[in-house]
Amino acid sequence: MRERGYIVKRILGHPCANRAGDIPQHWFVFHAAHPELAIQLKSAGFTLHHRNGLRDDNRLENLQPMAPGKHPSGWTIEEMAVIVDAARTAGAISP
Repeated sequence: MRERGYIVKRILGHPCANRAGDIPQHWFVFHAAHPELAIQLKSAGFTLHHRNGLRDDNRLENLQPMAPGKHPSGWTIEEMAVIVDAARTAGAISP
């Protein structure tokens, strides 16, 4: 299942899931590596930023916790695609 470009899993009872049991895969990956930290950050309103802008690249090294209000929000998938393409052209990220 996808939601705004993010891969979402349904895992009822997961500590990072919403009431319906949905959890973005990036939070699932982060929680698997850092269970206590993930729960603390999520409950404090942190988000996980995809460093390379690809919402379906959920490798741990691509995820960066962002404090509330610090994450670039509201960007559409199309806007992120433009940013990612520009970064690739500039050699800032790998193709």
